[in-house]
Amino acid sequence: MASNEPLMTSSAAVSDSLALSVTGSINDEDEPLWKSFPGRNRFYCNGRLMLGCDVDQFLLSNFMIVLPVALFAGRPYLLDAPGVVLSQAAWELKAGGMLLGGIALGLLWTVALRDPGVIPRRAWSAKWDPDADLAYQPLLPEGWRRFHDDETGLPYYFNEAENETAWEIPQWCATCCVPRPPRSKHCAACDNCVDLFDHHCPWTGTCIGARNYRAFLAFLCATSLAAAFLDAALLYELVKADEIAARNQLGTALYAWASARPVAACLAAYLSFLLLSLCALLSYHLRLLAPG
Repeated sequence: MASNEPLMTSSAAVSDSLALSVTGSINDEDEPLWKSFPGRNRFYCNGRLMLGCDVDQFLLSNFMIVLPVALFAGRPYLLDAPGVVLSQAAWELKAGGMLLGGIALGLLWTVALRDPGVIPRRAWSAKWDPDADLAYQPLLPEGWRRFHDDETGLPYYFNEAENETAWEIPQWCATCCVPRPPRSKHCAACDNCVDLFDHHCPWTGTCIGARNYRAFLAFLCATSLAAAFLDAALLYELVKADEIAARNQLGTALYAWASARPVAACLAAYLSFLLLSLCALLSYHLRLLAPG
């Protein structure tokens, strides 16, 4: 059984999530716009930097990149063989690993700091649009009305022109009160409509959409390449550590190498797992791009 009370369409009926009136009236007229941004994004440096809602997991991703690179570069001095003198080839390997790790870290920050393609809510965008019509504007498209189901309390919509009900209005976001372009979606985590929404990535802390998708693919490629490079260098060290045993019995050589160098063995296992996960995700996205 549904309630027959339709949605109020005056500007006073804007929901709490759109607390900003289209008139732009706030307590302090000089308040920066980023302070009134209705999404769950976090702003830093007086609004110059914008991150997504999952900042903690984004910082964890930084740690997951920095730690293996730091261990790979400093392991001979810190853990396995203090005072060791490295060869020219070893220095080149460590420099290559640090370079690839730095590129992956830089691309991670590029994805996190870049606007994924947020479509501003109507009430908020009217604050900075000098041409905005401050007069009355309906919150729903013409011919649509909203009702609430008495049993579930969930809203549903009625199209007066076609005399049909629907749970959602096609190509319209009822939260942001704006038309929704094709392939866009309202992210439940960030509470924003995102153009060409792909997914919400907790590891980058933000959504992946029209404006940061290429950077996200570049990040996957760079991180996969860095993990493959570091893992190959560690496995090459395994072969060189006991070349004769590696030829005869790989299991024995692996056990001896892991026992003598537990940090390197754990690092190689971590990088192998990370590489498989990244390659699976990267191949999925490349498969999506293949048809064009």
